[in-house]
Amino acid sequence: MVPPNVYAHGILVNANGKRFINEGAYAMFIGTEMLNQPDGRGYLILESRHFWYGVYKCFFTGGAFLLWGLPPLINIFLGGTRRARSVEKLAAKIKVSPDGLKQQIDEYNNASVRGELDKLGKLQKLFTPVSKGPFYAVNVSLGNKYNPAQTITMGGLVVEEETGKIVRPDGRSISGLYAAGRAAVGICSGGFVSGMALADAIFSGRRAGKAAADQALSKHGN
Repeated sequence: MVPPNVYAHGILVNANGKRFINEGAYAMFIGTEMLNQPDGRGYLILESRHFWYGVYKCFFTGGAFLLWGLPPLINIFLGGTRRARSVEKLAAKIKVSPDGLKQQIDEYNNASVRGELDKLGKLQKLFTPVSKGPFYAVNVSLGNKYNPAQTITMGGLVVEEETGKIVRPDGRSISGLYAAGRAAVGICSGGFVSGMALADAIFSGRRAGKAAADQALSKHGN
């Protein structure tokens, strides 16, 4: 959903008009979760003020405009963004259940106004009502060629904890074959943010290197 960061204030819904992930989550997680949605469809619902402020902010990403500013602008203007004065009319334009979307937005807004915690874990500073029309729907569906989904794989090959040797499905290890970094099960198997893989790779790489060296020394009797 970012950049622009202000878009994390919106409500991300699937083809049924239901939220399925915290809009402030790591972009890779959002892209991956899109794979589990009906027909891979998703729409970010925004108030007009947040929509246009986001467009404005896309032009101010410093020297990284081509990487971070231009892609969202291309999707916003070519990817099927829709506008309507009411939630019901917007739902009709994006072919999402009007009742489902209205119920979802009302539930979200009511919880926000009451100061409750978001059920999906959105930060309180981002958990603000989406209640003032006109509304915009940014198309983030997997089938939208102007919106390349950012996804990431989790986990990796099963390895021996002491050596990093790859373990077969039957539990036997493969002599001389090791896995390290994101290729091996490790810290990043259950969750990931930029930078975590570095520590994982250093640890597992050193483990595999030491085990391989120890095996070579043992084999040659040194």
